[in-house]
Amino acid sequence: MSTHYKASSESVLPAQLARIAEEVGQYNRAEVWAVLGIDLALKTGQSMFFSMLSMLQISSLLARSQFEEAIDLAREAAAITVALDVRRRARKTEDEEDLDVEVELGEGSSEHRRRVDLTTALTGLVPAFFQISALFLEDPGHARLHAQAVIAKCRELARNAADAEVWETGIQLLSTIFDGKASGSALIGWFNALSNSESNVLRYMAAIGASLQPDISLRDACRLHIMVLVPLLPC
Repeated sequence: MSTHYKASSESVLPAQLARIAEEVGQYNRAEVWAVLGIDLALKTGQSMFFSMLSMLQISSLLARSQFEEAIDLAREAAAITVALDVRRRARKTEDEEDLDVEVELGEGSSEHRRRVDLTTALTGLVPAFFQISALFLEDPGHARLHAQAVIAKCRELARNAADAEVWETGIQLLSTIFDGKASGSALIGWFNALSNSESNVLRYMAAIGASLQPDISLRDACRLHIMVLVPLLPC
């Protein structure tokens, strides 16, 4: 049996159990398995399982409206995932437990650190925005308070970001959408403009934000939601 043992497979079982627990609504149990799996995946350099389990934890935080914590976790997970990928591409053989994220990511303006910013926005900021948008339909005041907290978090991250543009764009979108500073039509224009920019991961926010505005019909709102969903669906 020992000849078939692979340390790199240790995170597989916790990952499966975490997904099963999530599917049956046992979110606390899912988080317990996710934490165990993340620890094992990190020790063995399994970036795919690390990323998947981190996303489970982020989902749990978002479900509890812990938006700043979810973005912090997304940032940490993105940094480690990118660092593991850099190490894998360099074919380094050092013990994964000795992973030095800062060394692997390089200088403050490196392309690797820019990837961290974009990944954090996609896995942390965008899902947080979706959750706040759903809350906005029922309790606009409460949603605005959460949006302000997320804006503060974005400002914090922008100070040391390799790609400050993505955070500045996020701040502008959140402020504009939840303070009613722009029409739906203007936000659709923003959606189209972002598709050709480095902040294109945030174009989904502009589309969903447009659907919340009073000048957008129900039919057009549905079309906007489809525009967002199609690129996000697994192939």
